[in-house]
Amino acid sequence: MFCSKCGTNLPDGSEFCLKCGQAIQVTAGVPSAIALSCSKCSTELPDESQFCLRCGQPVTTPGAGTGLAVAGNSAAAAAPAPVPILKLVRRRSKPKTAIWIAVLMLPAIAWVVLSNNTAAQELREFITMSHTETITEGDFSVRPRSFSSFKYTVPPGAIHVSVNGQFSTSGGSSNEGDLEAFLLTDEAFAAWQSGYSTDTYYESGKASQGEINAALPSGGGAYYLLFKNDSSSQTVKEVHAVVSLHYNRWFPEWLLRLR
Repeated sequence: MFCSKCGTNLPDGSEFCLKCGQAIQVTAGVPSAIALSCSKCSTELPDESQFCLRCGQPVTTPGAGTGLAVAGNSAAAAAPAPVPILKLVRRRSKPKTAIWIAVLMLPAIAWVVLSNNTAAQELREFITMSHTETITEGDFSVRPRSFSSFKYTVPPGAIHVSVNGQFSTSGGSSNEGDLEAFLLTDEAFAAWQSGYSTDTYYESGKASQGEINAALPSGGGAYYLLFKNDSSSQTVKEVHAVVSLHYNRWFPEWLLRLR
């Protein structure tokens, strides 16, 4: 270490200069003066020395070249600062939530699609907006030279509309057991009652029994299922019929009611 006033080289730990008596102030962890040493003969030199006092070697200023070493700190100066090592942690990719939901729902989907359980059938109808309603189911009588009719309505927005079922008659003999079944629109039914010929969506012809499988146009409308007894002028026909209306909807009925 060196005196900050006269530059005298002092032993380490000195508190006063041996030459001028100047108090030596040492900052903790920082030397009072940078001690220079010759890069050739390692002689310690005063501050701002340009040549070695012993061998004449040129001395450079700190950081300017290889002729200077900081006394006591040459190893620290030469050693590079430690480079922090970053611990790389590989993140596990999380599976997408949608995939897990699909996997967990597979058993439930299979049950809805394949089960004959009543709840599963009702759920299928709800998902596909499928609807079935009964037009007639049971027994009724048709008097001679008369008819029996059943009105039903297809709601707006209905698609894949169809009427399906069967009928059979009893009473009378031979042709007296026959009757005719028709599917008519509301307008066609009114025209038929007035004696006009009309178009039909189904016509059985004279028969004692029959299957009804008729497709109706999409969209709403009123229709009639008609059973006519013209085969006998005296015999009452007893008819057993089970006929249903089927259709799908683009929107659930409760949503349409909000309109």
